[in-house]
Amino acid sequence: MNRRTSARLALTAVILVLALTGAAGADPVPFASVSDTCRLYVSLPPVDSSHRAPLMRVVSQGAAGFFASWQESGFYAVSFRQDDIVWNAVPSHPDPDAPLSLMSCNRVGPFTVDLYDTPSAPTSFTGAMTAGGPPPISNYHSTLPFIAAADGRYEATVSLTQGAIELTWGGSQLKEFASSGSIDLGVLEQGYHAIQVRPRDGPQARYTISIRAVPVSISGVAFSAPTSRPGVAVRVSYTLSGGASVGALVVNSKGQALRTLADDLPVSRGPHSLTWDGLDAEGNPVADGQYTVRLTVVDAGGSQTSGEAEITIDGHGPVIAFKSRLTNLDSHTGLAVQVTDGIAGVRSASLRVGGATVARLQPSTTSIVYRPTAGWKAGATYRVSVIATDKAGNQTLASRSLHIKRVAVAKPTPATTTVTPAADQSKVVMPNVVGMRMDRATRRLRSIGLRVNEECGGIFGCIVKANWWICEQDPRPGRRLNRYTVVVIYGERRGEC
Repeated sequence: MNRRTSARLALTAVILVLALTGAAGADPVPFASVSDTCRLYVSLPPVDSSHRAPLMRVVSQGAAGFFASWQESGFYAVSFRQDDIVWNAVPSHPDPDAPLSLMSCNRVGPFTVDLYDTPSAPTSFTGAMTAGGPPPISNYHSTLPFIAAADGRYEATVSLTQGAIELTWGGSQLKEFASSGSIDLGVLEQGYHAIQVRPRDGPQARYTISIRAVPVSISGVAFSAPTSRPGVAVRVSYTLSGGASVGALVVNSKGQALRTLADDLPVSRGPHSLTWDGLDAEGNPVADGQYTVRLTVVDAGGSQTSGEAEITIDGHGPVIAFKSRLTNLDSHTGLAVQVTDGIAGVRSASLRVGGATVARLQPSTTSIVYRPTAGWKAGATYRVSVIATDKAGNQTLASRSLHIKRVAVAKPTPATTTVTPAADQSKVVMPNVVGMRMDRATRRLRSIGLRVNEECGGIFGCIVKANWWICEQDPRPGRRLNRYTVVVIYGERRGEC
């Protein structure tokens, strides 16, 4: 067995060991190769403009030295040691008329040079490097260039079967590996990037470095508003960790597809948004209800992820119902109005009397109850209206005429005897019952011979008198009244006067 055959068998053993780590077939495929023996000038295949960012791999089969070339388009050099596998970039367009390259040999032996186009991630590089000894060129290293197909986060996985290496990337990032591991290369822009590998002292470092884009993730998927109505555009926002293709589909609560908002849309890393106007694919308003926008993301590596957001579509305004009688309403009874919206929910509602806003719907309630402080004017007619808006922006207006009944004044009972005013026993003094419980106030007034008209702020009147407290009375305290005169007391729930 001659020397060249022995060297090639040794190199074959190195490549076989690396192949057993799972890197077989993972390296780029060369577009040109040349095998030679270390001598002063070596002719390399020319590289024309059809090849992007060429890459050179030198496989030593016993040779050691450096390999350099001066071209009009630039200078490049690759240093290598015995039985090493070294990678480096070369000028983009070496001069086809000057293919010769200068060599300096520290050790004579065969070698192979392969030329590649710089690969796109995901890709792998298999190498072997030895530290120590006088390097033909200082700063002995391999350069592993790759193309990031899209903006995003990238990582490198190191499979180390022997020795130790040092990796440098991003201009200043550095990490040493004495065993297999991985590094986060950070967020890279689309385009050309490179990692440098240097061997550490010790036995020959044998490695496979695999570079890939971390699968793109989607986050922050949300509508700009929880509710909307047909014809109003709302945004659905999302953020991607890297560049990818996006699809977006609107489905109803049954999962039926209604409209496509995006189909294989190329999107870069960062925040983005789409819009939906509450219409289906034919431009018709969708029915009231819950809808979901489903986003599907496929990155350059084929990894797929998804996200979704829900929205309520409501095309109808709130329902307004007048719960009090609108004809012959008692002058001291409140006007009650109920406002509801079972889809989007009520945002606001206000009651107007005679064009002036007199009451508003309070949070977490469904009814407005209003009575003027001095009561409604007996026999009067009022124009009342309610304007209500739901959370989707729909409005409802309801107007009615409110008629207040006339209050009949009871006639005094004719006196059966003639007495002087000082001794007139048919007169009583109106007591002060404001603040008393209604049942007790009623007994008090009846005990002195007065008739009582009870009115309450509730929709159904004064059913349980013990639950109502007197807020107002008519006539005022201290008035002298004939027996059997009708007096009016008005009650509200305790603490609501």
